[in-house]
Amino acid sequence: MTITYYNISEAADVVGVSRPTIYRWITDGKQVGNVKYYLMAVIIHGQHHVEEYTLRCFLNDVGYECDFVYEDDDEDED
Repeated sequence: MTITYYNISEAADVVGVSRPTIYRWITDGKQVGNVKYYLMAVIIHGQHHVEEYTLRCFLNDVGYECDFVYEDDDEDED
């Protein structure tokens, strides 16, 4: 299984939001009811990166509708 990381620009493009929105989700989180969710990111060579699976889980947790295709979705159709 390959782990895919997006830089902030790529994550924003995939989700259809701005770069500042991705940074805000990382630093300030997103409030849903009484729970605050944070988008986890790692810093690689001085730049934030978000794992594809983590991004998908975050979007699901906060109820954000997004039409991007997760790479493993195609592999499960065998």
